[in-house]
Amino acid sequence: MRSMLLASFLLALIALPAAAVASQPATDATSSLRNLPVSSGVIEPRMVHYEKTIPAHTTQLFDQLGGRAKVVLELHVNKAGKAHSVRVIQSDDPTLNAPIVAAVRQAHWQPGRLDERAIPFNVHLTVKVRD
Repeated sequence: MRSMLLASFLLALIALPAAAVASQPATDATSSLRNLPVSSGVIEPRMVHYEKTIPAHTTQLFDQLGGRAKVVLELHVNKAGKAHSVRVIQSDDPTLNAPIVAAVRQAHWQPGRLDERAIPFNVHLTVKVRD
């Protein structure tokens, strides 16, 4: 009888806090989210116009490489759409670097956007040149 009484008492101690928690009003989880802004997402910058300013000696170099060459660049496009801090990450031939970097710097870029506002953006660009 004592063990049954002790078990009932222990169960009552466990059940009381559970009932108290269950009787509290639930908070509306969506109420804290109502005032958060919704993002339209990030749009990466893209090149919209460039001039072909590759000298003849570079074209001859492309021919020597079998008509295919690749240069990987890292650059920063500012809010105005200008590329700067252009850096070569990988190149098939170092003589390709200067004319390609010059062409990328002269190109006009559409700047990156976040929520319809122009933002500065870092870009990795792979330039593949083919015959």
